[in-house]
Amino acid sequence: MPFAALCKKCGSFLINTKLILIANDILEHFKSHESFPAIHPFFLNYFEDFETYNGYFERETFDLRTITIGFQYRRFDSDEYSITVIMNRDFDDATLILKSSRSYEDKQKALAALLSDYFE
Repeated sequence: MPFAALCKKCGSFLINTKLILIANDILEHFKSHESFPAIHPFFLNYFEDFETYNGYFERETFDLRTITIGFQYRRFDSDEYSITVIMNRDFDDATLILKSSRSYEDKQKALAALLSDYFE
């Protein structure tokens, strides 16, 4: 199941395929802040520490109709970062954004547009 993380210090988005991998990405990212998160992401328990949320997203279909997709997802919030489960389609889109030749800032803006609803 794919995950996304949001650094609350700088607003950067991270994605990865497993909780242990996104935890490692968070620790690597926090090195750029020369700090360490107070709640260590390796010790998070998906079933105990993550809360359930209801999500609703509007998507355009191939024939340009707009549909609303409702689903449940789980998210962990701390003062320094958040981790959430994202839909496979959003993970695929985020992966394409990260592989593009855009600048880092443009990639982060595109990820924010794609993933910010998960963190509200």
